[in-house]
Amino acid sequence: MRNYVTAFLAAGLASSALALAQGNPAAGQSIPLARNVEQRSFTVTGTIASARSGVIVKGGSVIEALGGARTLLLDKTGTVTSGEPEIERVVPAGAVGADEVLYLATSLDQHSAHALAEALVHGAKRAGLELSPPSGTHEAPGRGILGTVDGRSVAVGPGAWLETNGYPGAHDASLALDGGDAAGRAKVVVGVDGVLAGAVVMADHGRPEA
Repeated sequence: MRNYVTAFLAAGLASSALALAQGNPAAGQSIPLARNVEQRSFTVTGTIASARSGVIVKGGSVIEALGGARTLLLDKTGTVTSGEPEIERVVPAGAVGADEVLYLATSLDQHSAHALAEALVHGAKRAGLELSPPSGTHEAPGRGILGTVDGRSVAVGPGAWLETNGYPGAHDASLALDGGDAAGRAKVVVGVDGVLAGAVVMADHGRPEA
């Protein structure tokens, strides 16, 4: 199709130019036609290229409207990132070591439906960490989860949420922990037996093609 359009445009423009050179004013009417075909061919090509990249465009008018766009808003998770957060590092905050913080947090998160909890558990299992089944779990959807792991009281969620669930000062203390402040990273705060134990930093890396 592209070869046909190219040949048609070349022939149309050449014949129009020749007719104009011979003094035929009516020939100018074919130039807008050629330009219209050219514009449509660009629109079709753009739509096909977008589809091959996994972007579905609702009609050629959308592509044309993009020419005047000055601001672009994206839901970055899964769009410009992989959508699969990974464990980047563990930051202990006290007597509980990094390995223990990760073990307690991922063991508890086995009973959580949160996307970060699922990524945390999958990451720990891929690393060969053997988890224990939690008990007495209670989850506040979208906020955090409480429960018991190996007889220890564990809480996982944002620092502010931990502070309202038996961990005084957890919010301010969690802000002082390194990690989770850079773009594409999230900080999962972990409390153990009423004391802030540390945080797990999760990273959602950008997609190479984004």
